[in-house]
Amino acid sequence: MPLITNDSRFAKSELIYVDGKETYGMWNRPNFMKIDNVPQDQIRQYQVNQSTAGRPDLIALDVYDSQDLAWVVIMFNSPLNTIGWPQAGLVIKLPLRATVFSGL
Repeated sequence: MPLITNDSRFAKSELIYVDGKETYGMWNRPNFMKIDNVPQDQIRQYQVNQSTAGRPDLIALDVYDSQDLAWVVIMFNSPLNTIGWPQAGLVIKLPLRATVFSGL
């Protein structure tokens, strides 16, 4: 069985078999990732600084105390190109820590 932590975006996905190998089925997007459903009071703004520029993993570590939640930073903002994203000075939106951890 693949090793999936609670922080993984596949943590609640169904385990399936493909060609005799264990894998995960379709990803079930958690409610906190359905941006139109997240109340504005559960979203914070984060200004990217020089030390976190281009490093969604460091932003996740700063905000959620887990680099494994970089996928939340990226998917919540849906950048067109993730290479070098986000740049210093950019203000991004993130779901609050409590919102993310209650949805995992």
